[in-house]
Amino acid sequence: MSEVILATGGYDEKVVLWNPSTEVATRVIPLKDVHVSALAVTPDRQYIAVAAYKSLKLFDLQSNSTIPVHNYDGHSGNITAIGFPKRSNWLYTASEDGTIRIWDFNTNRSQRCYEGKTGVNTAVLHPNQSELIAGYEDGLLAVWDIASSSYRIVVNPDEEAIRSTQIAGDARFGVYGNNLGVITIWTLDGDQFRILGRIQAHNNLITKCVLSMDSKLLATCSADKTVKLWNVNLDSEELLGLDKALIGHKMWVWDANFTCDSAYIATASTDATAKLWEVSSGRIARNYIGVHSKGICSLVLNDLTI
Repeated sequence: MSEVILATGGYDEKVVLWNPSTEVATRVIPLKDVHVSALAVTPDRQYIAVAAYKSLKLFDLQSNSTIPVHNYDGHSGNITAIGFPKRSNWLYTASEDGTIRIWDFNTNRSQRCYEGKTGVNTAVLHPNQSELIAGYEDGLLAVWDIASSSYRIVVNPDEEAIRSTQIAGDARFGVYGNNLGVITIWTLDGDQFRILGRIQAHNNLITKCVLSMDSKLLATCSADKTVKLWNVNLDSEELLGLDKALIGHKMWVWDANFTCDSAYIATASTDATAKLWEVSSGRIARNYIGVHSKGICSLVLNDLTI
């Protein structure tokens, strides 16, 4: 399988799969009485995970069935993040109910539950595959040990809600964005968490921050209707240098994904459109419109070859 997977989900209670080249919807997966809050594709590209209020469903990408092959029920709030390890039979979810859960892929059972004091807005799997990094509504950034179900590092530098966090593939650094539009660059040095620098990236809240596969580019999505692309250079005093702003969406931009070669980036917005941008020029290469009737708040772009 080598084709590009592009899917969008939003407030109109459906997931749309697109042909990225023709801008045509190839499949629509309807949901019932819930809007899509997060999307993810399994490492083998066999399934798409669809998160919503209290529920997570997996649909077969090789089938046209609207019936999920797996259901994971246990959260009492909106699910904000989903993730899969590279090679293992489990997955994780994070939720506004203040918990992170580890699930057995096949039995659909929650194996572990990590409880916080406030809602979890973002969670990513560390490249070591044994830790989860989570950002909370009260401004905490916690690193959870999956095996022991305990956190080993917690920081709270500004008490502003952390909206999104990412970590580089080589674990050299991480970033997170908050409600003030500030991006923080951080690093984990053994048991020590260290802030390398901070930058006022937007004048409104950051909804998502996304690193390219080689971690040389950072995209920040914002309520200011823009996506900004930053060059990452930890050896420079500046750390992040603004490359360009992508201007074209008419409302909040909620999500983004780079292609593997960093040549393109896809974005999703409350304006009910998704767009594919050429990174080098900042021009819109494709528009995905006319299928969603309400805002798009989640997107997945997967062009990995297996």
